[in-house]
Amino acid sequence: MQKIKTCFVLKRFLPNKNKLSVLTQDSGKIEIITRPINRIEELWPGMLLSCYIEKELTNSKIFTAQNIEIINSPIFNSTFNIDWAHLLLEICYYFLPLHAPEPEIFELLNYALNINLIDYYFFHQELNIIKKIFIVKILTYLGFYPTKNLIYYQAIYLDIIDSYINIIDKNKLKLLQTKLQSIKIEQIKQINYWIISSLGTHQNFRQFKTICSLKNI
Repeated sequence: MQKIKTCFVLKRFLPNKNKLSVLTQDSGKIEIITRPINRIEELWPGMLLSCYIEKELTNSKIFTAQNIEIINSPIFNSTFNIDWAHLLLEICYYFLPLHAPEPEIFELLNYALNINLIDYYFFHQELNIIKKIFIVKILTYLGFYPTKNLIYYQAIYLDIIDSYINIIDKNKLKLLQTKLQSIKIEQIKQINYWIISSLGTHQNFRQFKTICSLKNI
């Protein structure tokens, strides 16, 4: 039975395999084959898709996707944003189990991949801290417990999400900017250390292609 799904593309396997790893809104991470097959060539990590999905075979873990529509394609104005977004997608691909709904992570990706909606209102260094806080939050969703000195940033994450909704509220925006500006270099180093230590627990950590971008974020 076909079901319409909304999903983010996490990874493509071209040219070796004609399949995608995607994060669906209600079924978690799954692997799909596109119909027609050549449709896959137009789909890239970070895109938000709508499609009809059904199992390839009854006992198969792979699904087929038809009537694919691209709802949104991320707009990135810098290499830093691209590397950061791909790090988030890599984290999802390597850490999320198959077929386990992750609505909070889906929502986080939806905000993160639309960072262009708010980046105009923040200085470069403030944006870099926002990106790190997104990574801290996604790791906490995955079961990593932040050290005591990092718990504060989870509250800032809520302020960041609120800025997408209430960007015209100048008082809230100014308060968030003040909080971000108060974070010192030593604190940023602590965030980096915790992120890398957490990611380093994965057996395929060496295969992460964008981990080096942390020093630029």
